[in-house]
Amino acid sequence: MHFRRPAQLDWDEAVEIPNPGDPELRDDLAHATARAVVLGERARVDADVVARVAKLVDDDGLDEMAELWADAPATTLPGVLWRLLPLRALADGNGTDFAFDLDDLFAGQFTGDLAELCEQGAALLGDGAPETAEELRHAAHLWRRGQLA
Repeated sequence: MHFRRPAQLDWDEAVEIPNPGDPELRDDLAHATARAVVLGERARVDADVVARVAKLVDDDGLDEMAELWADAPATTLPGVLWRLLPLRALADGNGTDFAFDLDDLFAGQFTGDLAELCEQGAALLGDGAPETAEELRHAAHLWRRGQLA
């Protein structure tokens, strides 16, 4: 499976992405794509879905898929990805493991601990976005307990 580096999506652009369509279908697609991104071929998602997600990211970048995650609650995997996505712009170019891990995550190649990534994101946000930082800390807790749906 080949992934290319996804396009950057800054916070101002992220909050403006519309969310049309059937809510139940969007929710199913959001969860399936999130699992495919985070777990790749280890996901309990049909192999065809993983391949289609990889092709979507490869052909169109991450923005098309990220639209599905926009309205997902912070207590869900797609919601966590939506909250982590803008952090790529903050971390980009600083050469930290966090920046590289985010790139790997959104390229479907992340093999680290999602909980640690969430905690690092919360620390990066600090007091600048306390609500999102708290959501990421809570998501880390849920991931460790196997409850991040």
